[in-house]
Amino acid sequence: MKAIGWSFGMQSRAASRVGAAPDIGGLAEAARKAGIEEAIIFGKDHTGFCFYPTKIGIPHPKLQIDLTGEMTRELHAHGIRVLSYLNFGMDGESGRKHHEWLHQSEPDKVLLTADHYANICPYSPYTEQLLLPLMREMLKLYSVDGFFLDTMSAFNVCYCRYCRKEFKKAYNQEIPVDRDDPGWKIHGLYHGQRCEALMIRIRKYIKDLSPEATVIFNHIGGPVWPVWTPGVVSCDPPASFPWISLYANFLSAGPETGDVFIERFQRGWGDRGGVTDLTLEYKAAAIFAHNQRFFAGDRLHPEARFAPGSLRTMNQLTGIWKKMNRLMPPPDVSRTPDILVLYDDEKMFGPANKFFGASQFGRRWQPVIGSQLLLTDAGCNFLQTPEMHLESWLSPDRLLILPEVRFLNAETDLLVRGFISRGGKVLVTGKIPRFSDNSVPDWLGIDKVEDSVYQDCVYLPSWKHWNDDELTLVYGDIHRFYPGTARPLLYCFSQYDLTPMGAGPNSAASEPDGHPLLTVNNYGKGKVFYLNAPVFSDYPANSDQQRIWFNGLLRKIFPEAQYSLDSKSGCVELVSYSAGKTSWHVLVNHGGIKASPYSSAITVVEPQPVFPVTLNIKSDKPLKSIEINGAITEIQCRGKVNSIPVTMDSVWKIIRIET
Repeated sequence: MKAIGWSFGMQSRAASRVGAAPDIGGLAEAARKAGIEEAIIFGKDHTGFCFYPTKIGIPHPKLQIDLTGEMTRELHAHGIRVLSYLNFGMDGESGRKHHEWLHQSEPDKVLLTADHYANICPYSPYTEQLLLPLMREMLKLYSVDGFFLDTMSAFNVCYCRYCRKEFKKAYNQEIPVDRDDPGWKIHGLYHGQRCEALMIRIRKYIKDLSPEATVIFNHIGGPVWPVWTPGVVSCDPPASFPWISLYANFLSAGPETGDVFIERFQRGWGDRGGVTDLTLEYKAAAIFAHNQRFFAGDRLHPEARFAPGSLRTMNQLTGIWKKMNRLMPPPDVSRTPDILVLYDDEKMFGPANKFFGASQFGRRWQPVIGSQLLLTDAGCNFLQTPEMHLESWLSPDRLLILPEVRFLNAETDLLVRGFISRGGKVLVTGKIPRFSDNSVPDWLGIDKVEDSVYQDCVYLPSWKHWNDDELTLVYGDIHRFYPGTARPLLYCFSQYDLTPMGAGPNSAASEPDGHPLLTVNNYGKGKVFYLNAPVFSDYPANSDQQRIWFNGLLRKIFPEAQYSLDSKSGCVELVSYSAGKTSWHVLVNHGGIKASPYSSAITVVEPQPVFPVTLNIKSDKPLKSIEINGAITEIQCRGKVNSIPVTMDSVWKIIRIET
């Protein structure tokens, strides 16, 4: 596995003195010594400047060396593959010279600055007249090994004259503007297919010129754009908890190693100011635990030399990987998650693909972030899998969770239906998924769902006794539904007398109100549980009470989990692998790092809090040996459930077990 890649970044302005005091040989030699096998250099940035004497594009006005060419030659001479960066969705110079190429987020609304970036529509002549010729030119001049195409806003809905003309020709109607327009369903499907066709065409163009070339469309295939794409998937998350783990987890569901591209270490692009050694180790461990590649976005100095600290960071990342890699399973050993979390297409496409490419984030990310947080804190061994990779992970011994999934397509429904029939278990939380005709999957065993909100919160009953004034509170819309073949297991506790208070929810009623909270439906050999509470979207509040309640739920509905962690405080991520009689368990310590999930500025300062946890292993055979970070322990485990105490006094631990 190629564990670390390096991006020698160079976003610029016209005033930048590019190549004024170069040390390109030093860069390449340092990268070779650090074990870097692949690098990204800049061909064209978001301002629209090229970093070589192009005859097609616009050379940077203060370019003093052939930066693209010299870096490619030196890196190649040191045995390092080179990908050329081209900003695909932004080009300020093109936008200022060709207003007709500008992307329009709304009719006649463009993003164009006086001397910086502009959003460009790839369906305008921009692709044919500039982008493709530039790639041909770089392949011919420098034999680069591929291209990193930064998509930015390229695939968002566009109202430029070219996009309007194409849609009008195809469907004899205008691109809808009003979000309630039924034409969105037609345009959404059309636009999604159009985006895929463009990527296929660009990739073919490059492959015809250079069959071995790597082609990366940044973000495409990752959590922001969960669509199929051939080859490597690269995406850049905020460099903080829980985003790095979420992205690495998601990418590990795919057939190839993905790139977690960290460019915002602290506040600015490539800024590592204030990043302690421990901070860097923490960010790296969250990626390496999932066997994904850390692609570091570096702030290469415009003079074409390393910025201070780059060399040290490069060597430190290599050192972290070497320490972890000697304890990690071989590359061909697969993840063995007990729980699958369905990352549904609606995060990008909207119901029935209505809003492909439109802004679909905000509250739709809440159950995604919440599932990463809650399942980590609950000590679960889980995998975030998009619909496009779901089939390869479905086996009847696993629990599939649908975290507030609003929409299912027919293909996914068939997969889920078959999974349950063969003996799998499904937990649906919050929203009841619908099909494009608004019907409900029959495997839920639910006859009817009311669209109106019944309550804006719900109290969860205690697992120990029923009458408790301090029941667990979960915020979010609660809808009435009517079970058909599903059997109620628990009932809701509503607000006292169903009376909301102005300052927040009223006290819990003393008795359940007869409305189902948890149901189970037998379907084939499997079971489907529905929890009528948005436990994931509400969890970013990090309620310890919610975590304990959810842990109790999992123990009752899914006692078959093979691997799990017990921890009074949560905070420790579990990633498990197994092959034959050997299993590996990577633990990442998130303790003391629970900053806002919407910030990149995380700093881990020693000493970290020490978290004692217990790794639980179910095995019909006695455990013959246990190693923790390479050291053999004297723990004797002979039962069917083996409990292994682990002291999380470091950023990561790797436990290897032989049966």
